[in-house]
Amino acid sequence: PNMSGFSRTNLFSIGQFFRFYTNDTKLVHQLGGQLKVEQLVQQIPWRHHVLIMQKIKNVSEALFYVKETVENSWSR
Repeated sequence: PNMSGFSRTNLFSIGQFFRFYTNDTKLVHQLGGQLKVEQLVQQIPWRHHVLIMQKIKNVSEALFYVKETVENSWSR
């Protein structure tokens, strides 16, 4: 609540991020629950997520790239 300074584009991306990762509840259960997904997505920078969401429309594929980015220290 005390945060400010977000651009319109960034606010749109934040909403997209929330909808993208919370939309596939079946996948969340397959991965062992919400906590595991949250831990995974917190391990890479915000701009990585924005680029992944722009290019990948499937949550399981996106999580593959998130995991590979963490394991291999991929840059954008």
